[in-house]
Amino acid sequence: MSKTLDVLAICNVLKDIVIKVSEAELAELGVAKGMMHLVSEEQQQQILNRFENHEKTLEMGGSGPNMMRTLALLGQKVSQAGMVGEDLNGERYRQRVEQLGILNNIRQSPLGATGTSIVLITPDGDRTMNTCLGMSRCYTAKDIPDADIARSRYLVVTGYQWDTDNQIEAINHAIRVARQHNTRIVFDLADPFCVKRHRETFLNILEEYVDIVFCNRNEAQMLTERDVEGSLEALAGLVDTVILKTGAKGSWIRQGDEACFVPCNPVDVVDTTAAGDMYAGGFLYGLLNGYSLKDAGQIATFCAETVIQHVGAHVPDNLHELLQQHLKKMQIQSPSALLTQA
Repeated sequence: MSKTLDVLAICNVLKDIVIKVSEAELAELGVAKGMMHLVSEEQQQQILNRFENHEKTLEMGGSGPNMMRTLALLGQKVSQAGMVGEDLNGERYRQRVEQLGILNNIRQSPLGATGTSIVLITPDGDRTMNTCLGMSRCYTAKDIPDADIARSRYLVVTGYQWDTDNQIEAINHAIRVARQHNTRIVFDLADPFCVKRHRETFLNILEEYVDIVFCNRNEAQMLTERDVEGSLEALAGLVDTVILKTGAKGSWIRQGDEACFVPCNPVDVVDTTAAGDMYAGGFLYGLLNGYSLKDAGQIATFCAETVIQHVGAHVPDNLHELLQQHLKKMQIQSPSALLTQA
């Protein structure tokens, strides 16, 4: 089958409610900082009541959707799958997806509300997510867009999908479809919370099905029970390409025997929400357009550094233009330009 789509992502579709809080205010809630926590609607309401007088920023959220938004703004043909409710949040989300030129594979259900995540940002820019998945928990194998997976070059799945039995069944089905049609599988470990719950399952999936894995230092070390160097080695034995992010220090990229380190640039960090998602979107853009691993890492780093200078998962509409300016400054030429010169 002809690969007419670049990337299709299946992930929880959420509305983010971003609130800046102090370290003391976060501590009062008694939640682990810098992680994702699954909470009920009632718990979310308690948090909103607690911070009633704080300014709130609303943004479309979800790890996979953040990646697809990045890729769409960079000019790639992408699709997002997931589930929302038949409510105002769900309708607005679907409209925004279509405005961005993302092929809409988001289903709607009248059985409940669109999922939301209250993202608490501390002064150091770290984010702590309090997520109620809403209708995302009702996503099933019947909702999987088999034909669009078959015509995609990459399928993106994240650890956040491992929640309800029907979600897990849906992802397993999507992975099988991808394998049948030579669609490469990208897996983002998502969060230490997810790795802790499903460590053995994730290890098996990586070894059996995954081509590319994205993870941060904490996720990798929790999964492999090794340090950064050992984690990179262990993961390289399971998948073709490993991207291991180490926060402000930079990221390691390994493919077979080839490995490189991409340092970060000094920027003013406002909010780290979606930094890893935008990194992944930028890296996939690099791969799709024939850049080397290191140059793809440079593109990924630029995308992550762009989003962390704003509150919430905000991606500027002129991201493609900004990236081209950055590549010119870094003297990184596109593979197509190099071919033309040759």
